[in-house]
Amino acid sequence: MVISLIALSLSVGMAQECVSNYNSAKCIEIDVKGGKVEHCYEEPGDYTVKLTLVNKVTGAFYPEEMQLSVNVMPELRISLEIPTQAMEGESFETSFFIEGESPAIKSIEWMIDGQSAPGSTTSLMQIDTPGVHTIRLKVITKNGMNLCKEGTVEILEK
Repeated sequence: MVISLIALSLSVGMAQECVSNYNSAKCIEIDVKGGKVEHCYEEPGDYTVKLTLVNKVTGAFYPEEMQLSVNVMPELRISLEIPTQAMEGESFETSFFIEGESPAIKSIEWMIDGQSAPGSTTSLMQIDTPGVHTIRLKVITKNGMNLCKEGTVEILEK
């Protein structure tokens, strides 16, 4: 890729901190003052983009190429199943499913009402306070994707 320009501003869209699905966006856009360059990939994977810069005024090539590593993510969606009601102090089961190309999972984090859940690597929960509670799951993949989903459960008094 050769780009004619005087000044350079490089920006590639970064994945959001936490989403419930990743679309199969296989095109990247590099924003360079004086123009934009777009390149599309056929398959998810890791790629290296090299930019060769040319001064518009002098026609001189800059001596160093700029390199940028790009990870094209596969399409993924996460779903979470939580019972609508459970009894205070009794265990209940939650489950999740990831649709799409199965990612290698680095870690799983469960939260209840914004606080880390005890035994955060399991989907077995227990809440001792009656009321409606928010349960949030964050699955962090080894390639840096953060898939999140949340729902609520009503805890009934015994």
